[in-house]
Amino acid sequence: MSYSKYEWALSALRKRPGAQRQYVEACVSEYLPDLKDDALEGTPYSSRKEMAEDVCRRYFKVFIDGRLTFAEFNRSIYEDLPFSVVEEAERREPRTPRD
Repeated sequence: MSYSKYEWALSALRKRPGAQRQYVEACVSEYLPDLKDDALEGTPYSSRKEMAEDVCRRYFKVFIDGRLTFAEFNRSIYEDLPFSVVEEAERREPRTPRD
């Protein structure tokens, strides 16, 4: 994805009511099968669905507020992004929208 399309997508999603809910619903349905073998022991989650919802919500939040970099976003399109990248992005300051 080009940087201009990335910026356009961020701007459009920030303005769209319900974008996070729609993204999380779609993300969970795609991500949940990947978690079928993950143990819940030692996690704060009571179910894999709850885990998937949290991961998807956290990814969307760092994407939409600009803490996930363009390079990290592009990487997430083509390969599995280690969750540590999202955790690192959560520690960054949100980027001011260019809207």
